Amino acid sequence: MARRLLPQVKPPPVGWGEARTPPEPARNGGVRPSPHPTSAESSQDKKQKNGCPVTSLQPISGQQKQQVLDETSRFLQQACQLFELDYQTIPVSFDLRGRAAGMYQVRMGKQRIRYNPWIFSS
Repeated sequence: MARRLLPQVKPPPVGWGEARTPPEPARNGGVRPSPHPTSAESSQDKKQKNGCPVTSLQPISGQQKQQVLDETSRFLQQACQLFELDYQTIPVSFDLRGRAAGMYQVRMGKQRIRYNPWIFSS
């Protein structure tokens, strides 16, 4: 008879299900420090965050957007030749925000490519 392997189950974390103790009261007259920095602290934080200087980013210019559009078109044509597909233009927009540099999107049957103009500028 073959042995069946059972999945490994991790034990629950320490303190799981136990009652938690309330936090200690503040020792400075009942006033807790604000989690938000003061104006002096925030100006220092802007200069350096995690040891790295913080700079203000600007989105890419119109000329740089045109370069991105040209390269996107070139790569789409190359992919269509490689996979023997009919080349059709896919709309490109520069409205993506967050951590992603770009994405391909199909919504309600419509295709488009979205780029983040701030990430391209860095």
